[in-house]
Amino acid sequence: MNPPALVRQVSVNELRQRIGSEQYLRVLSESGDILLTDYTRGCRTVLKLKQGTLYPHAFYNQVYYGDKISLKLQIVDLATGNILPDWEYDAASNLTLKSGCVSNGDITIISPLEGDLGVAPTNVYNYSAIRSM
Repeated sequence: MNPPALVRQVSVNELRQRIGSEQYLRVLSESGDILLTDYTRGCRTVLKLKQGTLYPHAFYNQVYYGDKISLKLQIVDLATGNILPDWEYDAASNLTLKSGCVSNGDITIISPLEGDLGVAPTNVYNYSAIRSM
């Protein structure tokens, strides 16, 4: 018994708006820095990131639960695109490490970028050494 045939619907000229961390592309430059390019602003470079530095940032990303899609606030490293489960966005609108977590090395918190939480770029915070809470 054969499976049913695949059926495709026409999607020509149907573009889904990029949201959350999918708005950005990372490109390694010749100097070794990571260039963060913004798809929503004419594919221009918006930040130059250093390799080996953690850049935690809050985004509302799409999360799939079976056949349902919802938005979930996630903390993502801008340099790698990886989700950071040890970080959280607290009620005072600050990015912090969860209780009991330790981070080594340089950390740069860029808060916020346009599109992540609906506001334009404002402050850049730099942290070095070991942080624990």
